[in-house]
Amino acid sequence: MTERVIAQDLLMVLFNELHSQGKSSFVVKYPFYDVSLFDFYLDFRIRNVIRKEKMQTIRSEHMPDSNFLISDLPAFGDLESTFLSCGAQDYANWDEFSKWLSDLVGGSKDPRRMAGTLCFAIDTNILYNRFFTGTLPAKDMGFSAEDIEVVISDLVRTEISNRIKYKYRSGNLVKMKSSFKNRKYLNEFANRNMLMTRKAKLAQQELDYFTRELSAHATDQTTIPRDKEQVDIEIVKSYKFFGQQCGMNIALITMDQNMADHAKNHSLMYHTLVYPKTEYRGGPISPWGTLQMFHDLAVKFGVLVLGGTGVVMFGEWRGKTSQDYTNGKVKLVMDENSSIHDRLVKDLDLCEKILKT
Repeated sequence: MTERVIAQDLLMVLFNELHSQGKSSFVVKYPFYDVSLFDFYLDFRIRNVIRKEKMQTIRSEHMPDSNFLISDLPAFGDLESTFLSCGAQDYANWDEFSKWLSDLVGGSKDPRRMAGTLCFAIDTNILYNRFFTGTLPAKDMGFSAEDIEVVISDLVRTEISNRIKYKYRSGNLVKMKSSFKNRKYLNEFANRNMLMTRKAKLAQQELDYFTRELSAHATDQTTIPRDKEQVDIEIVKSYKFFGQQCGMNIALITMDQNMADHAKNHSLMYHTLVYPKTEYRGGPISPWGTLQMFHDLAVKFGVLVLGGTGVVMFGEWRGKTSQDYTNGKVKLVMDENSSIHDRLVKDLDLCEKILKT
């Protein structure tokens, strides 16, 4: 086996190599359930997505004898949220939301329609669903995240930080090995991040983008309340106070109806993104969205098998660093007997060398 840790953009090298070998598609599998998640076609289409009911049934069959680990099993929602974040699937109210967003951005440029600066306030769930680095670039909105002002509450940052702490211990892996198939892949997870932490790391990657690339505003530091509902109220209050302090027009984006109600009660503009009401069965996906989809899916599920290619993709592995998360890296393990092995390794190494020069 040959291993390479690569940036998600270099996954295109893999796809090109498969295409040059005459392969038109492959099955994306989750080895711990021994189940096919969907078929990926190299002309950038998704087909035959697993049904929600089937995923739930298979997940329940692999429940380890530990309440602590039950929440660590990837669910259909983790697959669905990935399709949403890469733009393959639309939110249920996308047309309504996109019109609201476009009208606000357009109105903010006309002083006759809006006095003062427009600033979007971000709820925690929007970071988890990677709306600004995933969904927004995949849609032709006529503007990008770089064109708008953003503020992030200190409480939102704290909520994410508080989840980056859970790791697998040796006892956890023993219980997982008793429940999972293809147990050999679990060796990569010793003392590595659990699902809750991996998803929080993706949200942190989104947060880092706002801080590093957009110089996002931040609210004053606040002690996080114990009660979850009170946290939501305090987040809204922090955005309200920030807007009053800075003379900005705050517009909250959330996926939580309770949060939307809090925003309404505090006289903030807001809009709620709604999860799809129908199951996604497949469709076209952009090349850029494909790269993010495979990266995020590998992180959430931990490991993917690309059926018939001789390639296994890890989103979590022994030795993965915080910088690997920041740079959106995955680990490929390639079968030396695969027909694409030699050329794929050669091309990946050449691209890495070029990128370093």
